[in-house]
Parts: sequence; C-alpha cells; structure tokens
Amino acid sequence: MDGVEQLNNNLLIGMTYREDIYMALLRTGRLEVDTEIGLPDESGRVQILNIHTATMREYNELASDIDIQEIAALTKNFSGAEIEALVRAAWSKAMDRFNKISNNKVKVDPDAGKNWKLCRADFMHALEHDIKPAFGSRIGIIKWGKPVNRVLEAGDMLIAIARSSGRTPLKFLLEGSVGSGKTALAVQIAKNADFPFVKICSIKKMRLFHEAEKCEFIKKIFDDAYKSPLSCIILDDIEQLLDFLPLGPLFSNLISQTLLSLLTTSPPLGHKLLIICTTSREDVLQEMEILNIFRTKIHVSSITSSEHLINVVENIDAFTSNEIEQLKKKINGKSLCIGIKKLLKQIEMVRQMEENQRIVKFLSLLEEEGGLEP
Repeated sequence: MDGVEQLNNNLLIGMTYREDIYMALLRTGRLEVDTEIGLPDESGRVQILNIHTATMREYNELASDIDIQEIAALTKNFSGAEIEALVRAAWSKAMDRFNKISNNKVKVDPDAGKNWKLCRADFMHALEHDIKPAFGSRIGIIKWGKPVNRVLEAGDMLIAIARSSGRTPLKFLLEGSVGSGKTALAVQIAKNADFPFVKICSIKKMRLFHEAEKCEFIKKIFDDAYKSPLSCIILDDIEQLLDFLPLGPLFSNLISQTLLSLLTTSPPLGHKLLIICTTSREDVLQEMEILNIFRTKIHVSSITSSEHLINVVENIDAFTSNEIEQLKKKINGKSLCIGIKKLLKQIEMVRQMEENQRIVKFLSLLEEEGGLEP
C-alpha cells in the first residue's frame, strides 16, 4: 500500500476482529474506510440460516416442523459464524440417528437413512447444549421486576436530555453489586438511544496494555466519538479501568487524570455525547473525587424477592411448569440476595441435570450462594 509505483483501479478489502492491533493500517492513504460489522438482527439471522440450510432444502432434508423464523428469534446475539456452527451441530445431532450402540459397539442403521431429515428437535438440542453466543446472552434483557424497568426508564429520560443538550457531555453512573447486570443494562440503554456511534470501553480490551497505551486507547474512543453528531460511550467497570487495587489502595494516577479530563471536556460544537459508566465500587470513585462529575447516579438492584426470581425462571423457559410450581412453594415468602448474572449461571448448571434432581440442586445453590433462607 505504501509502494513507490502507483497501481490504479484496485480495490483492497481487509477484515479483522482485532482492530486495535492494526491501527497503522487505518491512516490516510491505506485502508481509508473503517466499517464495523455488528451482530445480525433477526432479519439478518433469517438470511444466514437460509444460506446455511440451502443445500438441505434443495435435497428435501429439512423436516416440515422447522421454522427458520422461530430459530432466528431464538438466536439473539448470535454471530454469523455461531449460526453456521449451530446448523452444523444440529446436523451432527441428526446424524446420530444413523448410529446404534450395542454391546459397546457402534453400528450404522441402514434403515434410518431412508426417511432421514433434520428436524426442529435437532436445532433445539444444539441451542440447549452445544452453541452459546460469545457476545452476551441470547435471551437479551430480562425484565424481572420494577427495579429493571426503573433503570431503563431513567436511561430513556437521560437519552432525551442528551439529544437536546450539546454544551457538555451527559454523564451518568450505574452502580450496584458485582453481577447485578449493570453492563447488560448499560448496553440496552445505549441500544435504545439508537445513536450512530456507540463504543464500549472495557478493561478486557486493554489487559496487555501499558499505562500510557491505556490512556491512548481511551482517548481515541473519545476522539472517534467527537466525529459523530450523536455518540454514546460506555465505560464499563470504571474502577478496573483505573487499575484500582484495594491493597494500599492503589490506582493509576495517569489514567485517572486522563479520564477526568475526557469526562469534563465539552464535545465540539454541534456534537452531542452520552457517557454511561458502571461501577461496583462507588466508595472508590468517591475517594478519587470522580463521583461528583456524574449528573445522575442510578442504583442497579440485585434480586431480593422470590417473586422476582420466579419472573426470571419463567422468562428464560428453563424449567417445566411442574418444576416452577414446586419452586414457588419452596421459596414463597423467603428473602434472598443474588445478582442476575450469578442466578443465570446457577440455572445453566442445573438445567443439564435430570428433571427429578434439578429443583433440589437449584435450591441448594440458592442457599449456598444466593442468601436464600433455609
């Protein structure tokens, strides 16, 4: 690209999932257009599923009970590669019907292939046991009670303020215990804003960076945001971005000063910026004198009532109706305290077990880790 001799009429397209490694390629005269391809929406997932099942459809290998629209609705937050893997996993499950195990020997059943077809149950099995989305949960936001609705409503109100006021960046803080769903709610608020530029700044993207490199990375996110008339930045776990350690306590003064400067700098004229921060250590931000720069602080609650827990269980369709009734009787009126993230992990653990054991194990986990009254 930087050669001496000019080559005309050439189109060069590069692809990467680690843009931070190739920043020099984005300079003027090299790869001049930078396009981020996000996760496909439901319509896009329908198209991807149709592409990967086209050959099966051509040879009449899809059962009549398969509804591509239904599968697309169930694969929220799946990437194109994950949808392809889902189809392969379903195909593999269907192929198992060819095999019979007898006396520890695998035999191929020649009769199974005569009417062999990929059916809905194969896709459901692959969704349940094989393929999980890397980016978030396929079930999206679970509105398990008024605390969640309150956070989303407050976010919508702040979005409206951010659209109408451009003098200073609008900053608000989501604070709550670890695993209470702050990041998921921040992302949902950003999606509701429907701004053309949305960027998440997380320590996960900077683990191997030195202090100065982290400052430069954070600054570039803000610089990119200033190029768009409407922008939203999510600073996830801000205390981790500051390299905070409770021993001492210790934190990076350089990153702290960089963040303070960026959070208090007004965007260019005609540009509007919404900044959403999340934290599990409000006390740390108070000590660093960062807390006062936020216009609004919103508390994200953990699940503290049996009613809210049942709402989660019913939303994700993890147990049978009989199991849910049994669970209601066991926890009715009891108090607990558990974050939505930990609760979903517990549900994921027990849903792999036999039905007659799941509720007993689930209650045991809630007592051990969820503060459920015995």
